[in-house]
Amino acid sequence: MRNFDNFRFVAIPPEPSELVARSARILADEIASRTDRNLTVVENPPSDAAGFVLGTVEAPGHLQDLWSSSDLNLSTDAKDAYRIRTTGSGEGETIGVLGNSPRAVLFGVGRVLRQMHMTKSRWTGSDSISVDAVPDYSLIGHQLGYRDKTNSYCAWDEAQFRRYILDLALFGTNAIEVIPPRTDDLDDSPHFPIPHLDMLEVQSRICDELDMDVWIWFPVMQADYTDEAQIEGECEFWDEVLSRMPRLNHVFVPGGDPGHTRAPVLMDLLERLSKVVAKHHQGVGIWISPQGFDHEDMPYFLNYLEKRSPDWVGGVVHGPWVNIPMGQFREMVPDRYPIRNYPDITHTLSAQFPVPDWDVAFATTIGREPVNPRPVDEEHCFRISQPGTTGMLTYSEGCNDDVNKFVWSSLSWGDQQDVFQTLVEYSRMYIDPDIAHDFAHGLLALERNWRGPLAVNRGVQTTLRQFQAMEKAASPFLLRNWRFQQALYRAYYDAYVHQRLLYETGLEAEALDALGKATVQGSRASIREAFHIWDRAVTTPIAQNLRTRVFQLAEALFQSIRMQLSVPMYGAQYETRGANLDAIDYPLNDRIWWRMRLSEVISLKTEEERLAALDSLLSRLDATPGGFHDDLVRPHDLSRVQDLRPYAEDPGALRTPSRRFPYRKDSQNLPISWRGGLVMLGTSPLRICYENLEPGEDYELRIAYAGISRSYVRLDTEEGVEIHDYMPTIQTPDLQRFDVPAEAVVDGTLNLIWRPHEGVSSSGVICDMSEIVLCKKSWLNSN
Repeated sequence: MRNFDNFRFVAIPPEPSELVARSARILADEIASRTDRNLTVVENPPSDAAGFVLGTVEAPGHLQDLWSSSDLNLSTDAKDAYRIRTTGSGEGETIGVLGNSPRAVLFGVGRVLRQMHMTKSRWTGSDSISVDAVPDYSLIGHQLGYRDKTNSYCAWDEAQFRRYILDLALFGTNAIEVIPPRTDDLDDSPHFPIPHLDMLEVQSRICDELDMDVWIWFPVMQADYTDEAQIEGECEFWDEVLSRMPRLNHVFVPGGDPGHTRAPVLMDLLERLSKVVAKHHQGVGIWISPQGFDHEDMPYFLNYLEKRSPDWVGGVVHGPWVNIPMGQFREMVPDRYPIRNYPDITHTLSAQFPVPDWDVAFATTIGREPVNPRPVDEEHCFRISQPGTTGMLTYSEGCNDDVNKFVWSSLSWGDQQDVFQTLVEYSRMYIDPDIAHDFAHGLLALERNWRGPLAVNRGVQTTLRQFQAMEKAASPFLLRNWRFQQALYRAYYDAYVHQRLLYETGLEAEALDALGKATVQGSRASIREAFHIWDRAVTTPIAQNLRTRVFQLAEALFQSIRMQLSVPMYGAQYETRGANLDAIDYPLNDRIWWRMRLSEVISLKTEEERLAALDSLLSRLDATPGGFHDDLVRPHDLSRVQDLRPYAEDPGALRTPSRRFPYRKDSQNLPISWRGGLVMLGTSPLRICYENLEPGEDYELRIAYAGISRSYVRLDTEEGVEIHDYMPTIQTPDLQRFDVPAEAVVDGTLNLIWRPHEGVSSSGVICDMSEIVLCKKSWLNSN
């Protein structure tokens, strides 16, 4: 490590481009804000001082005197490629940044800053910096939508957007996507500091100053685009929006989510709208995603591109609910059209890349849109979904996915493939260089908190203690850092849910034990005792110190970055939009369901009836000897489920069964294990195999369908024995029962296959089940 105290200047070429000059000021300002060292931006650097030298291939400036001719040739046409070299020593030392474009110089400046340890008392770094950086993809971007449903962006002002966009640019991000008014959202927001169209203009201008590409996500939302009046209205709206944007490079129109226009009508409409785009921004194409296209729309769309080959189409977008692997999708789309990846990095459930093996305790509390650093998962998603594309521009609903943005941006550069190093650089730049490695490990620990059954994950409490140690040592300045606050919020929230789960699970076991004594002490007395035990979750709650700290951090995050973690307290749109503070005390056992069912039992007239009903409830999930019970929601052994693939091979679960949780928590009083289901996507069947059954025996199959998809499925065996005909997968108060005749069991094996109804949407979720019980009929009949 060496000291940079002798660095005094940032040199730029004579008559530099505006962005090269701005990059020099950014470099000097970032160093000054962290070290209190003030570097001078000069065109004629002094010979008796060390400093930084910036230039482009076309205008290398002073690098021409410092570098060899081979170093001045980047040997690539990539616009964003850059080179960094250290030359000289002592007072004559320089660190030079050469870019293929002014924008590439900015990216090189970011790379230099990320290599340095900068504090008020220490400015050090590697003895020599030597980097050759060429992006693997030409598009590296993120969506920053200014609209009410986001968990934070809607409350940002120009200064916050300017800072955040620069933060992303310093990690090699070259594009930002904005969102117009009138989407699947409210037209206004109580959080907006300025009107929507004004902020659209601001975002476009900020990007233009940094030469970052500007995309606009522009769904078409009218009811009927065969109506000429509605078409004219749409054209007028596009004209109004696009006229306000000083820069626009691409338009992206989703075919669905939101939007509901059939492909033939949509393509005719977009051809009309392309003329409106050309009026304000020449050469800008419209990119289209077939999100939600069904078995009729998808072939029409692909045939339209193949046969008509329209010039106004800029490319095709692969995004959520396009449930076709990227490699196969690339083969389907005509070669002339590039494909943009549109990965969902912001959601944990009801999403393109749900958290694998997630505990239902987290799904029902911290929910769909939490602070979600997932560096390991995101790398898997990147490796699977990026090949064959021109790059990515991620789907984001707020700063909750902040870490994930930097992971995707860094992985898009060929020489930045070490995710842990990215986390260290992120922590060094935006947290505190003195704890960069510790914080990077902490981010990985937060991801491990979400792995598998929460009740046995002791690492959750270890993660909390690690962050508490960093919190205790933190300066007041760091404690106000919103990124540090986010990590603390997650660590405390996870630990609180973990302790509550253990406590409430224990209470439930105690309550069920009390119910089991009903034949001795009477049904009503046992039920009252069970109610009293269950109620202790509320009357004698656990870990209130952790809960209090979560609420304190939620307030801090609203003040620092305008995160809306509660609907009543901070004006979030819905709980599912990141307002997980409102779900922090959601029951983690089945006490609500039991209270409802036991209230029915108490109302029965005779003790005999009450005891019989109570016994039926207590034994409802009991498999007979020689039978099986499978809870498909809580992470456990899924060895009987067929066609499972490792997460790294299929993170979107396009060809493998996966656990899914509903978008919103059902208002019904359901058991915890019914608040999700095992699903398949698209048209693939779901297979479950039971082995070592007794030949010649009849069985009974009990199923709890989850009701996530509300699709129609048919259940047969591999050999063609029908268990049930097509029926909707809706939730029912009790398990549904089906006969399994002896001939369905072949050589002791029962191969069950759930098949979707013909014509199901290629983007649909099918075969969602929460629980299965397989019982031997002979035992049921004898009892």
